[in-house]
Amino acid sequence: MRKLRGLSIACALFFGGTAYGSCNSFGCISTGDEVLSSVYPTLGRVYLEPPSAADKAALNCTLVSGHYMTLEKSYDNFDAVYSTILTALSTGTRFQVRIAEGSTNCRVVYVRMCI
Repeated sequence: MRKLRGLSIACALFFGGTAYGSCNSFGCISTGDEVLSSVYPTLGRVYLEPPSAADKAALNCTLVSGHYMTLEKSYDNFDAVYSTILTALSTGTRFQVRIAEGSTNCRVVYVRMCI
């Protein structure tokens, strides 16, 4: 119980100062469609679209077609990351999509969800 309380406090501090729908140089943080407006699975990768032009411009990476972050299916932790994204979106839980700054194709490196 103590660990869960600690995680809740850490998430509150981590997410607390972030405006809804905000992306910054290293990723996007909020709930549901305030983080992603589109999830587009294809062969080899999943395209993830931030909701607004301002959010896209804040990211320090090269978005695919000027719109999408990518989660590569070859990524060792793909199943856990993709599952976490779908769970956070379907439950309305606050989460962060973290990208590799400066990456081509705006590569997703992890997702953090607060419960």
